[in-house]
Amino acid sequence: MNHFQSFLLLLTVLLVSSNASRALDCTNPNKVAYNITVSLSGGGNFTKIQSAIDSIPPNNKQWIRIQISPETYQEKITIPENKSCIFLEGGVSGKTIIEWEDHANTGSSATFTSSAENIVAKDITFKNTYNIPPRPESTVDLKQAVQWISFFGDGQSIYENCVINLTLGQYLPEKDDGYITAQKRNSSDDPSGFVFKYCVITGSGKTYLGRAYGGYSRVIFLKSLLSDVVKPEGWNAWSYVNHEENIEYAEADCSGSGADARNRVAWEKKLSAAQLSQFVNLAYVDREGWISKLPFLSFS
Repeated sequence: MNHFQSFLLLLTVLLVSSNASRALDCTNPNKVAYNITVSLSGGGNFTKIQSAIDSIPPNNKQWIRIQISPETYQEKITIPENKSCIFLEGGVSGKTIIEWEDHANTGSSATFTSSAENIVAKDITFKNTYNIPPRPESTVDLKQAVQWISFFGDGQSIYENCVINLTLGQYLPEKDDGYITAQKRNSSDDPSGFVFKYCVITGSGKTYLGRAYGGYSRVIFLKSLLSDVVKPEGWNAWSYVNHEENIEYAEADCSGSGADARNRVAWEKKLSAAQLSQFVNLAYVDREGWISKLPFLSFS
């Protein structure tokens, strides 16, 4: 079954730790070892972001900042597992854009893939341009197009002040089955999950907040603005129908027409303030205190 998914993701602040329990400790906390500059128009150390990442030595344990000028970069970005402690900083919010055209293979089609620990991105827009504008043949065989690998899988992440813009309705208004997340938590003792704080879901078309990519999938939206692009039912059990009791999807203090809970799936979790606190606090991805050691950043 193929599904067309098209989103733009603007990251004001993004924290990623694929597994907080094994996040390595970057040396020289609160200090950048050195800066790398990237500019398409010249004047930087590199003209490609991937080249800048490739220049970082394997098993790096020092914070390195990659400063990216406000231009549109057409390239696929991959941060391998052995290149940690990287701070990607866009030049101007909404003006530093990374885009690539790929589809179908979920594991390799994303515009941006990060497998390393301690990665921070700020003021960058990620875009998958596959099928934009739609090809005539795409109405017959639609493919998924992934922007960011960490919106699916078993990552343990907090996304704060992000704008997620659905463009499905702009190009294929007859389709209504987008998915913002596909979290792959597979057991009750797995600490992973996605938490969205102070985010905005907007655009055109219709989308689920998430589908279960694992039997214990966990996603939480907190104090976010959900427009009417969010489908009334909100969530999809995908391959885990009749096992919804294990799925942990929740919303709290969200606003907007898409936050109307009256038609949400009956199995959406109603978490208490105490239960929410363990996820929405940065300690959820900061058990080793690595966030306090980030350079040039402050977090609430």
